Amino acid sequence: MNQKVIGIKRKIHMESDISQKVKLLIQLSNELYYIDVNEAEMSARRAMELAQQIRDLEGVYESKITLGHLEVVNNHFKEAITLLKSALNYFERMEDGDSELKRADIYSGLGKAYCEMSNYIKAHEYLKQSLNIYRKCNEIDKEATLLNNIGMVYKKNDKAAEALAYFSKSNEMIIKHIDSRGCPIILFNIGASLNLLEKYSEAEPILRKSYELSSSQDYLLNKSLCLSEIGVIHKAHRKYEDAIECFKLSNLHLLKTTHRETVIKNHQYMGMIFQKSNKIERAIKYFDDSIQLAANYHHSELAEVSYKHLSEIHEQLGHYKLAYQYHQKFHEIKIENLMRQNEVKIQSLVIDSQIDKLKQQNEIYVIRNIELKKKNNLLKVLSTTDELTGAYNRRHIIEKLGYLTQGIRNNPETVHHLLMIDVDEFKYINDTYGHAVGDYVLKAISQVIREIIGDGGIVARYGGDEFLVIFENARPDYVLETSLLIRQRIALLLCDRGYTVTISGGVAVMDKDHCQVDEILTAADDLLYVAKENNKDQICLA
Repeated sequence: MNQKVIGIKRKIHMESDISQKVKLLIQLSNELYYIDVNEAEMSARRAMELAQQIRDLEGVYESKITLGHLEVVNNHFKEAITLLKSALNYFERMEDGDSELKRADIYSGLGKAYCEMSNYIKAHEYLKQSLNIYRKCNEIDKEATLLNNIGMVYKKNDKAAEALAYFSKSNEMIIKHIDSRGCPIILFNIGASLNLLEKYSEAEPILRKSYELSSSQDYLLNKSLCLSEIGVIHKAHRKYEDAIECFKLSNLHLLKTTHRETVIKNHQYMGMIFQKSNKIERAIKYFDDSIQLAANYHHSELAEVSYKHLSEIHEQLGHYKLAYQYHQKFHEIKIENLMRQNEVKIQSLVIDSQIDKLKQQNEIYVIRNIELKKKNNLLKVLSTTDELTGAYNRRHIIEKLGYLTQGIRNNPETVHHLLMIDVDEFKYINDTYGHAVGDYVLKAISQVIREIIGDGGIVARYGGDEFLVIFENARPDYVLETSLLIRQRIALLLCDRGYTVTISGGVAVMDKDHCQVDEILTAADDLLYVAKENNKDQICLA
């Protein structure tokens, strides 16, 4: 038994604080993920029960995240998405670093679920969101895991070369930052991808290393999958006895897990070996067994390969009627598989609308579909953005100022700055060159300001030819430098068109002594007026 698992179990047994016990059970479940899926699920469900008893909402939803990931392993994709989106609803309301990481964990689970449902576009979208959060938070181990998961999307989409690139990058990060031996799961994926590319000599040492690491860490599932892939290599090299031994041992271990697909495929591989070795009765037996297992484990789509080989065998034996029957069955399943793949893709696309209302622990959560989210985002943009310039509008900037001044009152050490800008002689531009040119000037100025400010501030059109820029928590020297840069860039903006546009501006301080919105706006406006009186084309500071 894995020593870390033993240690966590001991802590759970000794812990009297229920909330701490919930955290330990979730930790145990995550550790058991690659060791024993059934026990991992029991641990997560126990954590959820205890969290519900003490009304620990965070514990409830953390348990849902863990269960969601486990339901993906168990091929219960709709249940996984339901659990994960319920958790996402909760953590989206939070605004701290921990909840951001929880959202990344949820996106990761959703990505894996959609990948298994063959909706690769949506899977990639969720996994990239998760990857970006992990990178921002410098979570190296989770970033490596996400690269591996993106590799799985490509692998399942039959893009082995692209998958291999992601797996290799993932393992490089593990070796460099976490464990010089590498990760057994990722090493397996590298080896399996190399097998798909028929690079067996490169794959074998990697798979054997993965097998050794999995054995030392009690990763039974990965150990079993490695044996199957090593068997594939032996099969390719015509080492049939070694291949059969690997497939049998792989199945022996896999039957202790919930992973059944490889059991069926291992039977098919053994059937192929016996077919090539001209041991026809044994070949037929393994193909028949794989068909029966596929039916028992509800993986009837995997029987396609077996029916094809049985048809070939009986045709060689002169059993033409039986060969025809198997051939018909092969085509029936092939058509069913194509239809099923399309159904799964459709199901994954409409799953949000199918789960309109989610009732979990006497709470109802409405899961909005993608189109509704897009419309809501668009409405939000329209309600906060100035249509002409693309900057924020007056209403939004005033709301933001209100929020910031309230923050100053709560935390008197906070200091922000407000820059108010006005275009010099804008009426002259409109009267001389026309309103179309005037509009162009406003759009060009807005673009320049937003390019310079980037993520370092908020830009809004205050009205007419006036703009506001908020500098949050910025040093005075940075505010001055940036304000002057804006003025200089705008002065050069339209020289190639034969005329010069200049601006005047005033910078007001927002601090504990100046934390009323009207007061700050007036102060900035007064400084702007001073700049205008002093021959324009300048920035005045408080």
